[in-house]
Amino acid sequence: MYAAAGAFCQQYENGEGVWLKGDFHVHSTNASNDTGGDSFVKAIKRKSQERGLYFVVLTDHSNSTGSDVTTTEEDPALYNQGNEFPRWDSARIVSEPGKFLMVCGNEISPIVDGEVPLSPTGHIGCIPRSLDVSEFDTTGAFTDRPRGSVNGANVLEQSNSRGAFSIINHPTSPTPWISYDWTNLQDYHGMEVWNGTGGWDPFDEIGYDLWRTDLLQGKNITPVGGSDNHRVNKEVALFPPDLLNPALGFPTTSVYAKDSTWQGIMEGLNRGWVCIHEGESFLQINALDAEGNYTDSSHFTAIRMVGKLDANAPIPFKLELRQALSAVDQRPYVGNSTVAEVIAYTAIAQPGDSFDVTVPVFNNTGLFTATLLPSAPLSAGNETHYVALSRAIRGTQIISSVTEEKPSTFFQLGRITEESITLKIRAAAGEAITVSLLAAGGQVLFKNQVAGEGTLQELRIPKPQNKGVYAIRVSFNRAKKSWVKRVLLR
Repeated sequence: MYAAAGAFCQQYENGEGVWLKGDFHVHSTNASNDTGGDSFVKAIKRKSQERGLYFVVLTDHSNSTGSDVTTTEEDPALYNQGNEFPRWDSARIVSEPGKFLMVCGNEISPIVDGEVPLSPTGHIGCIPRSLDVSEFDTTGAFTDRPRGSVNGANVLEQSNSRGAFSIINHPTSPTPWISYDWTNLQDYHGMEVWNGTGGWDPFDEIGYDLWRTDLLQGKNITPVGGSDNHRVNKEVALFPPDLLNPALGFPTTSVYAKDSTWQGIMEGLNRGWVCIHEGESFLQINALDAEGNYTDSSHFTAIRMVGKLDANAPIPFKLELRQALSAVDQRPYVGNSTVAEVIAYTAIAQPGDSFDVTVPVFNNTGLFTATLLPSAPLSAGNETHYVALSRAIRGTQIISSVTEEKPSTFFQLGRITEESITLKIRAAAGEAITVSLLAAGGQVLFKNQVAGEGTLQELRIPKPQNKGVYAIRVSFNRAKKSWVKRVLLR
């Protein structure tokens, strides 16, 4: 729990609020069938309090909560059975209002058909807006099976029908079948712009830009970070990162709430008053008027950034104030967007540094956010912990983003066999296409150049024999675009 920072913080009707640190994406044993066997409710509470979390939301997979949690083998006879909130009562019992809250939600988890599914569908975090069962429906089953029969739009509708705050979890992911399919671009309330894995990575950067694109289009979407923890006793791993076993509370979402009740947390979440961060890293921003006081008016004259970089950060980080002006949105064709922005302020923060910076704003058009990110550029296999991301502040005018009708370049994964990985690529005729396969540490395992044919074409690259996470980078030289997708080979 963080104390309010005086007059700098947003004001609620009854005075200042408080920052409350939590994790919106946690899995528990005997409710999700892919945990390590030690993630029981009391163990999650104990580890959460060790890491300074005030609240945790259990989001066990619907295909587990509504079937047999003792096996990862799926039995069609058990499809769509419920109970979808099996930890509702036990979460309430271990909660201590004012000290710690545990809430039982769900992660609705459909999947496409196939032995190695490659197409996205969408995992939706179903977060109760109320802990009163007369206001939030905990009865009945979610429909997530048979495989291939349920898409992202459908599960989003199921979550909303319960009265939930619906979050698109890991909208872009190295595991393609858990990414979102963008069959509904309107009816979600939050986006998990940072998912645990091994730390902040290129896929999180894509999610961050998709969230900013939504705001540029006039939507009110709250950014969220969630650990996606499945093994409660897992410690954070820096080098090498443990991509499949994120630590509880890495990352976390701090919500600026009017009080320490769940109702207070949800009100702050709805307003988008959040900071996404890890460890002691933290970053909050607010708009100031001409007298230097907090204002919620779009006619502000400065933005103040206050925060800290955790002493455990592996390298110096950049503190930046970013002014987004427009975006090219490639959804629903591709889960990607390109944001046009101006860096209004930048400075280097050393590990352990605290900062309090006020930046004059002479043109407050667009969308303002602040980031505390590694000073070295990210690449495949380069994940970094102790990042911090601020909320967004809207300026006087939002310039609508432009939706690209059909991307001129396109790349997606196709079929994976024992010998090869199929890539589906579209580029202009004669375009020079460079295809690279990289190991998790960035080592180039395969590289080849082909020419675009002007239509969708299939390429095959050799499949590595060792299990693990690999990156496939496709560069379109003339178009000056690159796509990177990570793939988990089991």
